[in-house]
Amino acid sequence: MTDVRPAGASRGRGLFATRRYPAGTQIATETPVITIPDDLHLNTHCARCFAAAGAGACTSLSQCAACKHVRYCSTGCQRADWPQHKAECRTIVAARPRRLTAAMRAVVRLWTACRSDPAAWEAVAALESHRDRFAPDAVETFAQMAMLLGALGTVEVDGKGGSDGGAGLGELGQPPRGKQQPTSAADLLGMFCRFSTNSMAVGDGEMVNIGVSVPCRFAMMNHSCWPNAVIVFRGPVATLRALRDIEEGEELTQSYLEIADEVVKRRAELSSRYFFDCACELCSRQAAEPAALGRCPQCKTGFISGAITTATCSNCGAVSPETFSSVRVRIEALRERVQEADAVRGRLEKIAALAKELEDLVPEGSPLLLQARRKHLEACLAAKDWGMALLVSNALCETMDVVYPPLHPLLSVQRFVSAKLMAVMAPSANDEVESAMMDAAKRLSKTHGDGHPIVAEAIAQLNDIQSAHRAP
Repeated sequence: MTDVRPAGASRGRGLFATRRYPAGTQIATETPVITIPDDLHLNTHCARCFAAAGAGACTSLSQCAACKHVRYCSTGCQRADWPQHKAECRTIVAARPRRLTAAMRAVVRLWTACRSDPAAWEAVAALESHRDRFAPDAVETFAQMAMLLGALGTVEVDGKGGSDGGAGLGELGQPPRGKQQPTSAADLLGMFCRFSTNSMAVGDGEMVNIGVSVPCRFAMMNHSCWPNAVIVFRGPVATLRALRDIEEGEELTQSYLEIADEVVKRRAELSSRYFFDCACELCSRQAAEPAALGRCPQCKTGFISGAITTATCSNCGAVSPETFSSVRVRIEALRERVQEADAVRGRLEKIAALAKELEDLVPEGSPLLLQARRKHLEACLAAKDWGMALLVSNALCETMDVVYPPLHPLLSVQRFVSAKLMAVMAPSANDEVESAMMDAAKRLSKTHGDGHPIVAEAIAQLNDIQSAHRAP
């Protein structure tokens, strides 16, 4: 159980635990007001249940005959989704040849849900919009999208003032005061603002983003770069799980972004998109004690940290500004190469060499090393080099152990990947393979929940391995 209440002068409202939750347990579930596949997954996932084509019982997807844009795994899902898709469908057709963005499709669904359900409107309108904090060009973009939807005539907008009595798109609708549904252009603009700051990615079992959602209660949670809870999706349903022991009355926190990013990048994104300066435990510690930059070129064993004028090596003491600068320049050059590397089309040898160069230069918990190893693993899998993929996956687990909280779902997923690769590399099952798959299944059960499809997949593979292992 959870409770929404004030979280402090600078934190607004927050979500709090109403009892103790041990690490790895479920705290709450929520069915978001809307969930949609993002643009990259429109053709591969059911718009209702998010079943992936070719996975499990979903052998194929059928497209909506009218808009030919969204797809469904069954007629049952299509019929169940029609009340939410109806306005979206008409809008997609009316907008042709223009293609609606995921944000516009989501807002059409939000508008439809809020006009048909006063409780949904109350929940959405109660979310922070931060209208006065958006840059003028962002507000202009939202206004243009809102005007396009209004001009298409597929969403009902009366063009009058918002819930606060303002007029047109220049004012923002405030939480309803006895108003049962959104009606005005200002309400529509406000919905774009609220979607921008409160929407959450929908992830599959491997925590790959495949869609977007608006879970109004979980959106009340404040951010921490070292959170005590995480949201895991099973289809369109969001589940909040404890990353560590949480006491009764403790505020629940989630991370709004990739916590493996460097502190400067995290703070910049939080400030620009969510309009606050993060002062969480991790940011404060990393700001006070900057992470090691790279290996010292003088002793070749210690790591350099600090600023250019106060840099020190963990092994040989103070280093010159010139040495510090040379290491920083080298790392920035490697950063550009990592960002430009194409794990699918690039040459495996080049990506492997890039990862090796970083392994020799930066510490184990470096976000840059994490990014390079992920691309290296992707390249190995694309090349079907299973042996090298296993080595890289195991190395990636070591880096992730430093970067993420112990019960983070991404850690469990990566260990599952390693276990599957071990099974591929050892056709004759053995104790090591069985132990690795059993460990992965147990971890996934804690991070995803026993009923999650990825847990069922791990258990099925474990059963196969055990059967093969015990066969005469």
